Amino acid sequence: MNMTCLMIDNLPTQWRALQDCVARLLNECCLSAATDVQIQTVRGRVNVDVLAENNEQVPPVTTIIECKLWKRKVSKTVVHSLRTLVNDCGANWGWIVSAKGFQS
Repeated sequence: MNMTCLMIDNLPTQWRALQDCVARLLNECCLSAATDVQIQTVRGRVNVDVLAENNEQVPPVTTIIECKLWKRKVSKTVVHSLRTLVNDCGANWGWIVSAKGFQS
């Protein structure tokens, strides 16, 4: 599925700007989102691009977002890595935001 976000006028040109844009959009949607967050997993500590929580739900719903401002499509390996990370830290959701899409 290829989706375009209509809330962003121009695609950021730097990866940190993409992370900031994603966090800002999620905060505007009443989630609590932050960038460059270090989280604990069963395998140790890792940094995630964006961590968002919906604290209105009990228990809170946690989403990990990886932002890829790459010149190529995101590989299946990256998707599997995020799936493992979501499982290892107990998050509810994992999203990948990609500028170029995904491998088939």
